[in-house]
Amino acid sequence: MSFNVGDHVVVVDEGNNRWTKGKTGKVVFVQTDGSLLVDGLSSGFMDALTGWPAYRPEQLRPV
Repeated sequence: MSFNVGDHVVVVDEGNNRWTKGKTGKVVFVQTDGSLLVDGLSSGFMDALTGWPAYRPEQLRPV
């Protein structure tokens, strides 16, 4: 499945990003390797500290 910037997604496989399964967010960037940066999965404070988590497309599904 392919996603574009601005798509709303839900995490179905959290991988290395603990506590994000089932959370929804928005794709903010598609990296050159095909991974997606997703915003809105945690508090703004945590995003500022750690950056947006990256996911492979198979770890997400559209909302």
